[in-house]
Amino acid sequence: ASSGALSVGPVGGSKAGYYVTQRWVVAGGRPSQRLPEALRELDGELFPSASRARKACRRGEILVNGTVGRCGSVVSGWDVVSRQQRHEARYAPRDGATAPFEIEVRYE
Repeated sequence: ASSGALSVGPVGGSKAGYYVTQRWVVAGGRPSQRLPEALRELDGELFPSASRARKACRRGEILVNGTVGRCGSVVSGWDVVSRQQRHEARYAPRDGATAPFEIEVRYE
């Protein structure tokens, strides 16, 4: 099925505040298949059901060759599939945007 999980240190993820925790290489010669099916084959303990694999895809946790993979993404031989997780619990606005106004908070 796969060549197994590779050891990964804190490697930057696809967005700020995320890092790659696991990485797999799909075995060469494998037929193309959808990402949730591939995840179940690559790590059956982490993704024991199709539902859990689809949820990880929808949350943006899975990268395929460095880009965020979705449920409809197709994976084939020698593709690198990675799992990223959040490591900072801070709010990060999209595209570095800031609010166009200030809010003053008063406690009485």
